[in-house]
Amino acid sequence: MKKVSFNISPPVPCTEEQFREWIEYNLGAIASISLDNPLSDFELEVTNYLQIEID
Repeated sequence: MKKVSFNISPPVPCTEEQFREWIEYNLGAIASISLDNPLSDFELEVTNYLQIEID
C-alpha cells in the first residue's frame, strides 16, 4: 500500500461533508459532485505540503 499526505484548504466556506465529497470527487473516488456543494466549481489544489511514502 502507498500513502500520500497533503494539505488542502477549501477555497470557500463549506461543511466537512461538502469538503469530503469534493476531495473524493477530485480524486476520482466518486463520479459526480452535488451542484449544491459550494466547492463544485473549484479544482483541487495542493498547497505547501506533499509527502509520498512507498513501502
